[in-house]
Amino acid sequence: MERLIDELASVVTHNMRLDDDFDCGPSDVSCDWTKREFVLVLDKMFLPEVDDGVDPIEAKKLWMRFGVTAAAHVYKSVGQCASQALRVWLTNAALAVILHGLLGELTTSTEGDAGGNTASPEEATSEYISLPDDVCSNGREDGNWSYGCWTVENLASSSEMRDVVRGEMMNACISVMMAAVVNYFEERCYTPSGFRRDSYAWRILRSGVMEKYGLTDEGDKEKAMLITGRWVSKLVVFRMATEHRQLHHPIRSVKAIGYNNQSLKKLDVGKYFYQVPAGFTYTRIAYAIANRMVRSVCIPLFENLHELNDLRRLHRQIIDDPFHYHTDGEYLTGSPRTTTTDTANNLFGRLITYLRIFEPESELMLYPQLSVNGETREKHYFDYSERWEDILRVIRDERYMPCEQCLRDVLKISCGIGDHFPPDEEMVKSCWDEYGVSDDIRQSILRSYQPS
Repeated sequence: MERLIDELASVVTHNMRLDDDFDCGPSDVSCDWTKREFVLVLDKMFLPEVDDGVDPIEAKKLWMRFGVTAAAHVYKSVGQCASQALRVWLTNAALAVILHGLLGELTTSTEGDAGGNTASPEEATSEYISLPDDVCSNGREDGNWSYGCWTVENLASSSEMRDVVRGEMMNACISVMMAAVVNYFEERCYTPSGFRRDSYAWRILRSGVMEKYGLTDEGDKEKAMLITGRWVSKLVVFRMATEHRQLHHPIRSVKAIGYNNQSLKKLDVGKYFYQVPAGFTYTRIAYAIANRMVRSVCIPLFENLHELNDLRRLHRQIIDDPFHYHTDGEYLTGSPRTTTTDTANNLFGRLITYLRIFEPESELMLYPQLSVNGETREKHYFDYSERWEDILRVIRDERYMPCEQCLRDVLKISCGIGDHFPPDEEMVKSCWDEYGVSDDIRQSILRSYQPS
């Protein structure tokens, strides 16, 4: 066994030509069923015991040796039903996830206990799935990996691995795994749902980075993101990405497993965690629309502007402490999850109406909360207003087919708006302040209602 592991280690040291930092900068090209079959297995017997006093070069060699052996187990024993291209990808991803220290283990069990620890999000929401006979879970793994037993029989040979392991794939594998974790933060799933075409995971899937290494089948690409994203410790990534932020509810402690490499920061995934997380999807959508609408000529006539102000304040509150508001916030932070509820859909009737009339081709219309099969859903929400729709139609028609009268007079005749304009001037100004609307835009909107 030792001889086989030494031979596998030589594949990394002599064939991969990795640079000293295991550079994982951005790539150079611009289900439950997976849990059992694609679990990443580590043998604790061979786990490097590296402390701060160990020579860095020696530590690197130990982790390379361990990582390539884990990869050999993946290639020989994991996902035998998968295509060859997917197996090769998973093998290289297994090596990458260890060399970049992206596996994580809690210091105490994730099962509920007297210390207040909570079950992992996947354990809490998924049916229990038994693990293979040679795998043993201790309930502390933050990710779809477990300790098990490596043997000569369940490891690929060094000759097989020489044809499989490719050092230049490290960048690609890491970028896909990071995209999966970002998507988990945004949607609580590891692959994009399809209606957020601007999401990081969506862009990575369509960037060509996977095709470059033979993974061309769309199903295989999504499986690769799902499987390897589940291996990664969300806690390790979130802690790394937020170490410079003063969060009121920081990420809970976790022990990183793998080579402690700082070059992962080059990916700059931290910027994706200044967003609204899974659990407040209504707020995310509502704010995206409202942030456009407050810069539109129609905003002075929006009733109950205080609702938009409340939305903006909630949005700011969430992005300042996002993991507390995540659906799995209790697991991620170790603190009780927020009691705040996502009620921003109370604005959807009016917001969808605005989007349908002024921005019908908006990518936001891909959200099923806004439209289904090409039919917008504004009338499904209690706040839908025929008067608001009439006002928007008049404004739109006047913009594209202006008449001799000023917009304010047209609205007075068509929709019965009062003489005082804006109806609530102080609230309009307050709303503009909340959303950071520039003076130029404010003046342009007000001029639209004045006689030419």
